[in-house]
Amino acid sequence: MFEYLRGRLDAFKEAYVVSSGVQAGIRQSRNFRATHTLCEDDLRRAARFDDAIALAVGLIGSHDPAGSHYAYHERLDRVCQVPYRCLVPKETDGLLLSGRCMGVEPRIQDAIRHMPVCMATGSAAGTAAALTVRHECQVAEVPIKPLQNALRTNGAILE
Repeated sequence: MFEYLRGRLDAFKEAYVVSSGVQAGIRQSRNFRATHTLCEDDLRRAARFDDAIALAVGLIGSHDPAGSHYAYHERLDRVCQVPYRCLVPKETDGLLLSGRCMGVEPRIQDAIRHMPVCMATGSAAGTAAALTVRHECQVAEVPIKPLQNALRTNGAILE
C-alpha cells in the first residue's frame, strides 16, 4: 500500500516508513464451542441477557476465503449484550474465552473482534477467574451479579 501511494500521489513522493507492526493481524479464526453461541439473530434483535458482561457492535459479515474483501457485509444500528456463557467452553473446565475466540457464529465475528469488545470480554474473563477463586467454584458456576457488579465498578458498560 505504501509503495502504491508513493508511486501515485505527489503528497507521498518524499514519504518513508518509520515503523510498522511487528506482525500481521488475523481478522478471523476459529471459535470455541461455548455454552452459548452469540448468533446473528441475537445481534439483529439487539438481544439482552441476564448474564451480560459486555456489548457487541452491529456488524455482520463474511470474508471471501480466497481474497481480502467481504463476500457480505452489513452494518446494523444497534448493539447486543454479550452473555457470560459465550466465555464458558462447553467441554473444558478451568478455561475462559475472550476476544475473537469466544462463542460466536463466524458470520458475526466482526461484531466482537474489535479492541473495545476484546478488552471488555478479557476484563470479564479475568474478573470471573478471580471470582472462581473467591467462591471456590468452576467457571460455569461464577455468580453473575457479583461479576457484573465488579465489572461496573471497574467502568464496564453492560447496557
